[in-house]
Amino acid sequence: MIRGLILGFVLLLFSYTVSYAQQTPCFPTVDFEKLAEKQYGEQKAWMGFSSSPEAQNNVLILYENEETKSWTVGILMTKQDMICFIASGDDFIHLEPKPVIKKGTKS
Repeated sequence: MIRGLILGFVLLLFSYTVSYAQQTPCFPTVDFEKLAEKQYGEQKAWMGFSSSPEAQNNVLILYENEETKSWTVGILMTKQDMICFIASGDDFIHLEPKPVIKKGTKS
């Protein structure tokens, strides 16, 4: 169930970010990643790939700094080799996934 919720969220976020990315600051991928690393000490932590045809060439990327708790989300437009800024913040927590319970087994 949690996996389905995450997938739904990612698909929703992709559809939102594709239209939003057209209105936000975009940078060449190399420059965006250098800025995230140099200015905020953030490293690429997560990438989400869309299964929808409209966003097939876009990748949602999360950068984070576990020490300072800063984070940045961008959308990589692979055809243009550009990353557009989506959001950033200064606090986060990592959630522990719940174990998968197979049908027919006791929890």
